Amino acid sequence: MDAPVITLAARLEHARATGGRILDLRGLGCRELPAGIADLSDLEWLDLSGNDLADLPAWIGRLPRLRRLDLGGNHLTELPAALANLTHLERLDLSGSELAQLPPYLWHCSRLVALNVSGNRLSAIPPEVAGLTGLAYLLADDNELTGLPPDLGKLRALRRLEVAGNRLTDLPDQIRDLGELTRVSFARNLLKRVPDFLGELKVALLDLSGNPLERLPEWLSESPYLQMIGLAGVTPADIHKWRSGPRSLVALKISENALSDLPEWVGSLTGLTDLDACGNSITDLPAWLRRLTRITRLCLGSNRLAALPDAIRGMRDLTWLLLSDNDLRDIPDWVGEFAGLTELDLDGNPLDPVPARIGELSLKNLTSDGCLSW
Repeated sequence: MDAPVITLAARLEHARATGGRILDLRGLGCRELPAGIADLSDLEWLDLSGNDLADLPAWIGRLPRLRRLDLGGNHLTELPAALANLTHLERLDLSGSELAQLPPYLWHCSRLVALNVSGNRLSAIPPEVAGLTGLAYLLADDNELTGLPPDLGKLRALRRLEVAGNRLTDLPDQIRDLGELTRVSFARNLLKRVPDFLGELKVALLDLSGNPLERLPEWLSESPYLQMIGLAGVTPADIHKWRSGPRSLVALKISENALSDLPEWVGSLTGLTDLDACGNSITDLPAWLRRLTRITRLCLGSNRLAALPDAIRGMRDLTWLLLSDNDLRDIPDWVGEFAGLTELDLDGNPLDPVPARIGELSLKNLTSDGCLSW
């Protein structure tokens, strides 16, 4: 118990000695906070994440210049009304606590640009969130949300919306009004369809993984804006039916889809740098894979590959290659030609000795059933 107190006191003293604008008390195991923090009238950033706080003292409202407050990873069940006094607050992290609801006085923090409430027990986001007109980042992953408020469409500055790991069955049409939205995650919900109005937005990252989608809309394949798309574990029957994929795509996740082969439209994604097809039932790789010369990260683990085709050999920019849990009995010598390769996972394969040339690579991590590791 003494060590955290000493550390806390030392950090508090350091904050005073350096102008009192930043105070970092993260990960100290604090259950209570010293009232002396309230004397730091110039404090702009207070990091209390990773402690054991069950509540916040009322004096938190006496920090008039506070712009950033990090409270993630505590045990908060409620927030003090004094939070409403933090009218200059721009970033608030409440993730990983035990909040069942967001209090009305939270919306008095009208200058909020980023709000993170992920990992709580929230069943709803109050419609009053629409009052945060400058909000650009709203993160509410891993809660118990069954719907999103229609007033969400009034957040015209919103650029990033993450609500993965909830219980959403549909999305409000008003999301189409979020013209600045570029990054969206609806992963791990209960969505059966992807609304067409998402195709009207300039979204660059869209994660739909882990939803029981009945079909993939055609606009997904035609979007000129999509750069990253997550379709892991969606298993729609029409995943092979696209004629081509989004030409601007650089990252694609199609893992856990029970695929026996890679969809042919993947071969049209010549700008692709990240391809994750782990956890399928792929037995062979197509020759057109050689077109994807810009790939840097390739994940083919947990499939049924018995050999690596020469098509991979042209991926000279590979830095990360995951081949674990396949049926590989040997690795071709040309794998040693990937000069930039730093991560190679061969675990869970019935391998004969790994080629000696692989030992010449500058690998940070090589896993191969414990045979080799450096």
